[in-house]
Amino acid sequence: MKRAIIFVVAASSLLFGLSQQLDEYALFGRGAGASGDWGINALFGNPAGAGRMRSFALTAGWQNLWGVSEYSQFVAGGLYSTKFANFGAFFSYFGDADIYSEMTAGAVVARQIPRIYGVDPSLGIKLRYINVGSPEPYGSASVVFLDAGVDLFLSSRGAVGFYAENVLGTKFVGYDSNRLYSVGFKYSPASWVSVAADVQVGEDGRGEVYLSQTAELTRWLRISFGLGGRPTKFYLGADFSWRDFMVGWGGTIHPELGMCNGARLLWSK
Repeated sequence: MKRAIIFVVAASSLLFGLSQQLDEYALFGRGAGASGDWGINALFGNPAGAGRMRSFALTAGWQNLWGVSEYSQFVAGGLYSTKFANFGAFFSYFGDADIYSEMTAGAVVARQIPRIYGVDPSLGIKLRYINVGSPEPYGSASVVFLDAGVDLFLSSRGAVGFYAENVLGTKFVGYDSNRLYSVGFKYSPASWVSVAADVQVGEDGRGEVYLSQTAELTRWLRISFGLGGRPTKFYLGADFSWRDFMVGWGGTIHPELGMCNGARLLWSK
């Protein structure tokens, strides 16, 4: 009964927060709290979250957008922890070379620093090399971006995060390379459930809100969902764990374009 009450309250809080946009890639999002995550998923979001992990992990994933074969994305990444810092690398490929393609490769360095007034800070930086191919009108172009983030772990159950993309304001002629700023939180009212939210603002002043909830129903099954967007999008996901392995599925439902399906594998030690 207690678990059911917590679940209903948390879900209701997300409904009241309905506002902006969920990232299309349901399994690896970006942001400070809701999608940056604490561990290997931080390679694809706020890099500071990578400083929280104390192990070695590998992950790979795939997603198809709206049932269009040319709009598929493949990702892979690894994260290794040392006593000095945590180091990660990732790769992503999206699209079709004959229409539009985007290849991203990058590296992350993150470290949790000593406690300050009861808060455990984690700092992270990310370098992203991006190569975009488009036959018309711009052709192929490449750029390197620098991203940075901070996570403030207030307790074992909650954290506040800050994240900035393209902090140097690097220009990418012909393509959108605006800076993005994000602030978010993640909180676990119980050991088996967590809620999170991000507010993200671009250089154009347009804001987005990410909302999500995760619930561990059993030791081998974890479900998650979120909502938001202009137009409103809904996210559903499930992770199945067995020993050191996890298999995940996720989908984003767009009211006009249809559904994006994706899957991922995770191994951690």
